[in-house]
Amino acid sequence: MNIRSRLKSLLALVLALLSATTGCSPQWINVAVQDLPVLTQMALNIATLVSTLASGKQASAADVP
Repeated sequence: MNIRSRLKSLLALVLALLSATTGCSPQWINVAVQDLPVLTQMALNIATLVSTLASGKQASAADVP
């Protein structure tokens, strides 16, 4: 299982748990679903940056911001 599929699975689990435990309204769930692609991309970008730095490579100037 690669890092992207793990992150997607983790994010889906977290959202499911939040929804179940807080009794979210349908409006909140719709907002969360609409934000999911952006949040997923942000998590993937952070994971890529962390794995780059962990491997000893230097992040490019474009990746840092």
